[in-house]
Amino acid sequence: MNTAFSGQPNVVSAQQTSSGATNIRITLPTAVTAAAFNFGTFGGSTIIAQLSNAELLHLPTSPSGYAASNFFGITDTTPFSWIQLVASGADVINVRDVSFGTLTSSAVPEPSSLALLCLGACAGAIKLRRSRKATSSAA
Repeated sequence: MNTAFSGQPNVVSAQQTSSGATNIRITLPTAVTAAAFNFGTFGGSTIIAQLSNAELLHLPTSPSGYAASNFFGITDTTPFSWIQLVASGADVINVRDVSFGTLTSSAVPEPSSLALLCLGACAGAIKLRRSRKATSSAA
């Protein structure tokens, strides 16, 4: 990307030409279940985000120009390989800081692990109680 065009930070920008709607398509190298980026418009128009898995979202914006200060993040159980952004009206779309990935489920402890933890906590409490009882009877 030519940084002389937009300065810092680097952004991808699209604007309407003589016809059609302003749009940017972010094509990902593989199907993912999570994506996030900052985006902005000059006029504050609503952005329509369509995912390749047919999910459709309406993203209101505040005018932020190249600063792209609006945040978009999504997680989905159905993987997607691209995100299409379309501006309502003749506005400019700016996108920066795109990140993506696939979410993995976190490990959930098995009931036997929780039972062992509770058993250990109870044993510790009984030992503490016995040691306090022995200390008070010795005094």
